[in-house]
Amino acid sequence: MYTATARSLYRNEHGASGVILALALAALAGIAALSLDLGVLHVRRSSLQTSADAAALAGANALISYGSDLAKVRSVILDYAKANLDSQDKPDTAVQSGDIIFYKDGVVNTSAPNQVEVTVRRAQARGNAVSLFFGRVVDVDTADLTAKARAGVVNAASSKCLRPWSVTTKFTWNDYAESSKSKYYGNGMLDTGSAKEMASLQVQGYGAADVGAVIVLKAGDPATAMVPGQYNAVDYPPLNKGIPSPGA
Repeated sequence: MYTATARSLYRNEHGASGVILALALAALAGIAALSLDLGVLHVRRSSLQTSADAAALAGANALISYGSDLAKVRSVILDYAKANLDSQDKPDTAVQSGDIIFYKDGVVNTSAPNQVEVTVRRAQARGNAVSLFFGRVVDVDTADLTAKARAGVVNAASSKCLRPWSVTTKFTWNDYAESSKSKYYGNGMLDTGSAKEMASLQVQGYGAADVGAVIVLKAGDPATAMVPGQYNAVDYPPLNKGIPSPGA
């Protein structure tokens, strides 16, 4: 009789679906909790990357403004990095002076850098690690996150002492306004030092007929310029970029 009862209980499938459902719900709850952790990590990682990107770009811009004064550049970087972090990231801890590295063409350099690399961290070692929900079930309470960005200053085609300029409008003047004994008389150029020539100047402007005309923005000799400047003419584009046009 005992044997028959045991066999009957063994073959009885009543309640099996409830056990399967309970196991399935537990698995789904675990997956949901894991998804929550992954979502939180993704959001916090995105926040750190935004901070690193902003700080690196600000640092590259600061290199233009402050040059080799790296103390000022670091200050700008830290300000931008912290401004783009949330209070829960603990900004003063997430990014520090040691998280900033200067490079010159990819090589660490602190004398004349042209690149800035910034690392933003949330780590257990710094006391600002990201807290987990599901991870606690497997005895993992926190997770470390790191974001890094590098930005640099690059001149594709440039010349030292080059300053912003504007195209001079089309004009005519009397090149023979001065006495024939004057050095300005009939020399083929507008002489800004000649009051008579400047008084004869007539501005015409450009029209459809001028399309395609070649304009000399600045002569090779700065002394011959209409307006004194801080730059000299260069051949542009450079040899490795195309066929140079003298004085362009």
